[in-house]
Amino acid sequence: MVELVDVMKDKKNILLLVPPTIYQKTMNSFYSVADSSIIVSLNKPSDLIIPNFPKESKNVVICIGNRNENFEGNNKICIQSPNGLSEISISISQATRVFSNPKLIFDSLSTLLVYNQLDVVLKFVHFIVSKARLLNYGTVFIMVKDSESEKMIPKFGAFFDEIVYLKDEVKKNG
Repeated sequence: MVELVDVMKDKKNILLLVPPTIYQKTMNSFYSVADSSIIVSLNKPSDLIIPNFPKESKNVVICIGNRNENFEGNNKICIQSPNGLSEISISISQATRVFSNPKLIFDSLSTLLVYNQLDVVLKFVHFIVSKARLLNYGTVFIMVKDSESEKMIPKFGAFFDEIVYLKDEVKKNG
């Protein structure tokens, strides 16, 4: 598997395609290596995502949840829904003020496309990646690799410095 630390160390903007069979393992790896990062998690509510981070975590987590929830020691911003792109964008802008050199990890484009039209998501991603370039920080946008996402790679690919494909882990019998 590609070393996620290597993916995150540069100020590149990366589209990371992850097979569904290793998606959860990949996300858990990101949670363990992320430091001074902004993590946008649209797949799990805050009560499931926040406990993955130590209390002393130096990350800002943007996730679906109740704004009144309190998780000691974690910087979190709750948003109402994955279809609130303006709310997500404002939350990312707020979070970038916390760090001098953040990395944005966006989980996931696949979920964003369930709640929003393709043309709207393309404009949103272009805006976020362009802003990251202007402010000199890197991004990793995660997309679950399937037959539908393969068709979208040419549309999204132009926005990114690199497209990284993770491979399925081969399970051996015996």
